[in-house]
Amino acid sequence: MDRLIEEIAQELTVDMMPNGIWKTVAQEIGAVNTVKLLFILNGDSVYVPKPDRILIPARNKLIQKEFTGYNYDALAQKYGLTRGYIRRLCEKLVDST
Repeated sequence: MDRLIEEIAQELTVDMMPNGIWKTVAQEIGAVNTVKLLFILNGDSVYVPKPDRILIPARNKLIQKEFTGYNYDALAQKYGLTRGYIRRLCEKLVDST
């Protein structure tokens, strides 16, 4: 985004955004960040994954961090996953000890 566009974007408020998804986005991340996002997308049609798909690696890291070697059931319940999934995710940790 060049300097003139960035200067103009600084004057943009959420209320100036058209109603719809981009106004909602602007309410969450701010008008300037919304403009930056629009410049990145550049009018392209893009697939937007559900948030839970993006969060999987971070969730798995937390599970592995919380894993004690015996708490498969507790982790499965906490994260809404199966015991088998937790076991497969953490089996490398068990094998390395």
